[in-house]
Amino acid sequence: MRILRPLVVASLLVGVHAPAIAQAVWPSDPERNQVGNTWPDRVPSCRRTTPLLTADSLGPIPLRSTTTLADLRAACESWYHAWRFLEGQATPVLMTRLGDVSVLIEVYDTLATSRVYRAATRSPAARTADGVGPGVLARMAAQRWAPVSFGQGEGFVMTSPSRPWISLAVHIPGVWDQRLISRLVRTKDARLLPARATISEVLLLPRR
Repeated sequence: MRILRPLVVASLLVGVHAPAIAQAVWPSDPERNQVGNTWPDRVPSCRRTTPLLTADSLGPIPLRSTTTLADLRAACESWYHAWRFLEGQATPVLMTRLGDVSVLIEVYDTLATSRVYRAATRSPAARTADGVGPGVLARMAAQRWAPVSFGQGEGFVMTSPSRPWISLAVHIPGVWDQRLISRLVRTKDARLLPARATISEVLLLPRR
């Protein structure tokens, strides 16, 4: 079965601590086995060591434009397989755990030669070498990664030209203020970020 997925920005991931149940293939009924706002209670563990978030790998998992589904299976024996619906189309995703970090990886289809589209995590233990990750204050991340830019798609994200392989989803507490978001996108002035705004998710893009 070949399932193609659109190039759509999507968000994902959850921290999981319970023992895992592995699967051999994707469930045949995407609608009954989809990842939405809620996430599975258990996913398989790949390694006990918590990795740094880097430009070309996540622990044993390679993150390059040439990385295939077969490469993922070679890196980790067991994965949790599920589906997400993007613009009405079923998209295959895999989940695993590396130490204290849960990871969700999007692939373009279910063939062994399918390429990785993106990886993501919301686990508080996930950090880059300079200490940026979920739960960190957005202002602090902006200072460390300056200059930064902001964008709006399915969420509000912060990026830096010095790190083109990573995007940071920003959570702004309280009522969504579209005027503030528009000012941040237009001015790129991180000083406008509310003091309590945090990084909610890290999105890792495969490097070429």
